[in-house]
Amino acid sequence: MKKIKSVEHALKALGQTIDFDRLRDGMVEAGMPAGDVDPLIAHYKITKVIEAHNKLNGNWKADWGDGRQYKYCVWQWIKRDDSKPSGFGFSHSHYDFWFTRTTVGSRLVVGTYDAAIYIGTDFADLFETAWLIIEQEKSK
Repeated sequence: MKKIKSVEHALKALGQTIDFDRLRDGMVEAGMPAGDVDPLIAHYKITKVIEAHNKLNGNWKADWGDGRQYKYCVWQWIKRDDSKPSGFGFSHSHYDFWFTRTTVGSRLVVGTYDAAIYIGTDFADLFETAWLIIEQEKSK
């Protein structure tokens, strides 16, 4: 398995360049609440990491018409701490049966279990930024 090492590596593999600071400033200037900007940018970065991973690993694409093709979604186990008081995070799993609905975005799947584990581990900070409300330490 070829591994994406960073968001910059992913963008390079895709032949793209993005100025995230300029993007962030533009979103705020356009009226988006500042607290919404980083989660949206983190989600976009996740999609680029997964897109690049799939491209570098045989240009893998999910065939949504093929129920026999395995599709793996990155799923985190969030450990409780003072900034993440709930502790359970995304700790349930019931993906051993098929439904007519999904809780997994089609841009967020990879072709192997190992790839899902690698991306979820090495890019955990992006997933936490995108999916969790992290409480900031309150000033005393």
